[in-house]
Amino acid sequence: FAVSYLQMFFGDQELACGSGFFWRRAGTPYLITNWHNVSGRNPETDQPLSKSAAIPDSITFTVFQKTGDEAPSEYTSLVPAALNVKLYHGPESSPVWLEHPVHGKAVDVVAVPLVGLDQNQFLINFANECVPEIAIEPRASQDAFVVGYPLGLVAGLPIPVWKRATIATEPGVDLGGLPKVLVDTATRSGMSGSLVLAKHLLLGPYKKTDGTDSNTLIALKDSILGVYSGRL
Repeated sequence: FAVSYLQMFFGDQELACGSGFFWRRAGTPYLITNWHNVSGRNPETDQPLSKSAAIPDSITFTVFQKTGDEAPSEYTSLVPAALNVKLYHGPESSPVWLEHPVHGKAVDVVAVPLVGLDQNQFLINFANECVPEIAIEPRASQDAFVVGYPLGLVAGLPIPVWKRATIATEPGVDLGGLPKVLVDTATRSGMSGSLVLAKHLLLGPYKKTDGTDSNTLIALKDSILGVYSGRL
């Protein structure tokens, strides 16, 4: 419930689809996605991405509605809903989204405040709250997963697709002066704004079924690596 399918609109015209995920800070919910999704422009050239040169003025994202006081036990009992957010406000039509405080649109990530969202009405997981923090830094050659909607693939319920990837550059080393990481994977359009998780293989002691101790325990943990923004 942390990942959402996005559709960008100019009026009633759908311009593109994409991916995003939910984040919460100081009680305020946000939708995290790419700058190029909400702006409709290439962040490097500032040129419109749509063939019609139209720029999105609203974005629709999927959530699941609660059907009662208790969370449903089966996916089939979930009721999907699509909510719309206007991307500009005020007399000067200022963007509603927040950009990187230092690099601006050069970091192709935005946070869209979901003002007025009734968090008790919907089943929403916030990525920064449902993925536990672990004291292990991701590294090159490690497995990762890009979680989103390739080619706008929504079969029935808007459940995201997990695309396996390999971390291809050291996450601690900036590329081109930006906090950017390359991953080796087969991604497609529609995945822009996807949540990217690093998969950690943990080793530690455990007790065998016969009561003796072993020095090795294999466990898998996820941590948030970043936001998928495009392919080379």
